[in-house]
Amino acid sequence: MKKLFFAAAVALLATLSFTSCEEMIVSSDQTIDLLPKATISGNVLAELNLQSTGMEAVPAGTQLLVEVPFSDINPGSVGKWMDTIAVAADGKYTVQVPTDANGVTVSIMPFAFVADQTQPYGSLLNKVTKTYSVTAATTKAISQGQSIILDITYDKLTAAPSYVDKVRISGTFTANINQELAGNDNVPNETVINFYNNSWKDSAIVTNGKYSISVPKGESITVKSKFTASKRVWNLATSSYSNVNYEFKYEDTHTFMAMNDAFNLVAANSGEGTIVSATPNTTAVTGTAKADLDMNFNGLENMPNGTIIKFWTTSTPIWGANVTVTNGQFAVTAPKGQTVYWSTNFKATKKVEMSDPQTGRVYLNEDYEYDMNGSTIFTGDNETYSISAGNGTSVNTNVLIGGRTLVELDDTSVGLELIPSNTLIRFYYANPSIGTTKNIYTTANGTYSLDVPKGRLITYSGTFTAQKRVLGVITNKTFSISGTITADGTKTVDIVAQQLN
Repeated sequence: MKKLFFAAAVALLATLSFTSCEEMIVSSDQTIDLLPKATISGNVLAELNLQSTGMEAVPAGTQLLVEVPFSDINPGSVGKWMDTIAVAADGKYTVQVPTDANGVTVSIMPFAFVADQTQPYGSLLNKVTKTYSVTAATTKAISQGQSIILDITYDKLTAAPSYVDKVRISGTFTANINQELAGNDNVPNETVINFYNNSWKDSAIVTNGKYSISVPKGESITVKSKFTASKRVWNLATSSYSNVNYEFKYEDTHTFMAMNDAFNLVAANSGEGTIVSATPNTTAVTGTAKADLDMNFNGLENMPNGTIIKFWTTSTPIWGANVTVTNGQFAVTAPKGQTVYWSTNFKATKKVEMSDPQTGRVYLNEDYEYDMNGSTIFTGDNETYSISAGNGTSVNTNVLIGGRTLVELDDTSVGLELIPSNTLIRFYYANPSIGTTKNIYTTANGTYSLDVPKGRLITYSGTFTAQKRVLGVITNKTFSISGTITADGTKTVDIVAQQLN
């Protein structure tokens, strides 16, 4: 067997004191001088208001984690200098970091925060609660005595209608898969780690022995995984190493509190592993994946291509898989005799039956979200199972339509005049179950505005009487308002009235 060597690195931090006769303490193999400083400052920005140009300052008190590796100052040292600072009320931060003449690399990782984001003009909701985070830490090289400006931008936004405070954890997943070598080895790629409690569940996939996942903060989370691997073990009969197919498992409960916490997993190994049966206890499952995407036809339609269906188990042996829908079909190899859970979430355009106040029943395309789950137990060797995402929920947005209302009232002036204020215009458009009529009155400056669901065909009508000047003679005339507008987005449409008599 290979020999295993251990190395220990010790870093001693020395404070700096001054007297008339003492010399400055500098970095050596045993010490790190933290007195030489450099200053970093800047703005911390995020997209908080979609109604204004550019980004805004993040909320006061937003936390930033600042780190400098001790090895940048003294190559023989381990660990990091760390400090957590808060962003000021004006969105700015300032921090002094230890460094030397050769320079160090500073890493700044902003903590996630939750804030209401102001939506664009014409949106259904004025504000949407979102989680702001960053894809990666910001790094900067800086030397002793330098003072630099480094702005930081939050580049990752996640809508949070029912926000759950989460922290990101990551780590390694290893096991003693090779007794011929000292230490543990990476578990196989695509190994699934299940994280769950009574109100939440998710899974992480291992790649090159590493995983990463976001979990609810401050909640007790069960962590489970089970996998098989060919283990290199000592064979007494042949006095040599040989490969034996073993089963490994990991199970623990943990509460995660810190962002970017390192949580390394080691699966049960050596004598705790068991030889796996030559016949795996699984079944081939195929089936259809449908949803109600068209109310104009009976039955269900295929889920969109690329829709992901998650499958998992919570009892031993722990298992999970993500399956992609293609042409309304899916296929998965699943455990037999266990409760297998499934869930899917996707958005699609649905043809919805509407009631038009003028023409009767019509069918219009509406944005819908589908969020469904279920469970079953597979017992046969080849199973057929159908998954249905049901009716879904409308998430169609409103758009703002507006403009001027114009009419020819004076043949001596150039252009058109404004329709008198408080003139009634009736707008008609289709809606589910019952058509909608909106009575809109023109304003004092001759304008109108209304918000309607996106995708609607709007018909409008009205009449009014006003004085009209023709060749210097003023008479009362009746005017008609009529036309159509397609609500394909927020836009300006001027309405022009025509004379009836």
